[in-house]
Amino acid sequence: MKNIFTILLLSLLFAGCAISEKSKTHELVILHTNDHHGAILPINSKGGLAQRSTYINSVKSTSPNLLILDAGDMNTGSVVSDMFDALPDIEAYNAIGYDAVTLGNHEFDGGYQKLLKQIKHSKFKWLSANVLDQNKTPIVDPFIIRDFDGFRVGVFGITTLQTKSSSSPGSELIFENEISSAKKYIKILKDTYKADIIIALTHLGSDKESPEQITSIMLAEATSGIDLIVDGHSHTKFQTPLYVNQTAIVSANEWGKYVGKAKLIIKDKKLVDIQWKDTAITEQEFVADPKISKILNPYIEEANKSLNEVIGVSSDKFEFKNNITRYQESTIGNLVCDSIVGYLKDHNISVDFAMMNGGGIRFGLPKGEIKKEDILTALPYKNSIYVVKIDGKTLLELFDAVAKVPQGSGSFMQVSSAVSHTILYEKDNKNGKLLNIKLNSAPIDINRTYYLATNDYVIYSDPRYKDIFSNLEIFDNSVLLSQAVIDYIKSQKTKITPIIDGRITIIKQ
Repeated sequence: MKNIFTILLLSLLFAGCAISEKSKTHELVILHTNDHHGAILPINSKGGLAQRSTYINSVKSTSPNLLILDAGDMNTGSVVSDMFDALPDIEAYNAIGYDAVTLGNHEFDGGYQKLLKQIKHSKFKWLSANVLDQNKTPIVDPFIIRDFDGFRVGVFGITTLQTKSSSSPGSELIFENEISSAKKYIKILKDTYKADIIIALTHLGSDKESPEQITSIMLAEATSGIDLIVDGHSHTKFQTPLYVNQTAIVSANEWGKYVGKAKLIIKDKKLVDIQWKDTAITEQEFVADPKISKILNPYIEEANKSLNEVIGVSSDKFEFKNNITRYQESTIGNLVCDSIVGYLKDHNISVDFAMMNGGGIRFGLPKGEIKKEDILTALPYKNSIYVVKIDGKTLLELFDAVAKVPQGSGSFMQVSSAVSHTILYEKDNKNGKLLNIKLNSAPIDINRTYYLATNDYVIYSDPRYKDIFSNLEIFDNSVLLSQAVIDYIKSQKTKITPIIDGRITIIKQ
């Protein structure tokens, strides 16, 4: 009897221990950034990789279960980063200890071979489940698995299909549907890898910029099984997580100005709560991590040898608030287009006007001295100037296409001073209509031949325009757009002045 009692007592004790272990609550901390865009140094005292590292190190010291993630667009932004193909950024990400970065559309700005070089230098994992090679194999890892004490986490990446029209991935890559790819890998992570927690690291954006775009919200609506979506692309600053179909969506603005922190509470291998906040990264709050500064300083010093050259003086700021070049006439857009016309004229090439996609302009210019760095920051893409011979009838078709572009799209056109046109937008902001168009104060003559200047991206890659240009006579001037603007500003004997003169009139009904 005594032995039976002892066995029962031991059984109860072991059962209690098992129940206690099964019911144990775990925490997983996820630090996340997105849309870094080469912001290796603070901008207006916000952000900076060395400052970001200091904050992340403070969280590391108190968070044994930690993932550090980035939702894409490391590339294209600051001149220092662009000069070295984002290698300083990658080395800093390596040192900080990022686990994974999703491929954003701007990872393809320099073509696939540049991306392969960046992947080779990365100690973290690049992720994308829906970017494939010609053999239909993902070009990077579609997901990662991380095992923690008491639970397993799967993180998969998704890249926006807008990459095909907003960057230069080349024809050798295949972009599969975001939703079907997500469903495929949710199932793989659950069924094959037995992941308890599933995180989608997406570069989709929460704002719908075009009718065909799949957003992170739409992804959450169309799938089940994702616990958390860490998103990028739309540069959105979330105040609180957005819950859609029991999935939390978070994003952390842009340029490393904020780091999001999600604390996942996990019990019995299931998510029971998410606590989220973001932290502003400022020079005042976080001193630079000397380890990261040591990595970045040689690149900065090398870049400064040429970037500090003063090329002109401005009487006032050329503003770039709220991506204005995608919505209306802008001073910076006017300057770029007028500079193209002026540069070509200085080189004995006559054009009727110039046009520039608003998405190709990324920053404004300061009042006062303008340095080479300022222009390369405003125009970071390595686009070249092309001249197009176009008949009047086709030119009207082109401006009809221009008017149909919704405000907010990178395909919204900025134009030079010879152009004056009016666009009517209906309430939904999607169906723009050309009301009138004049060149040098005269209607377009359908029987006349015109010459326009633009960049190679507009001609060959922008889906809204490339078919129109496909049968036209095109001349490559073999000069970078940014260099043309630099040379034109250098040639001015007086200060350059921001102007708005009615080139684009927007009417909304």
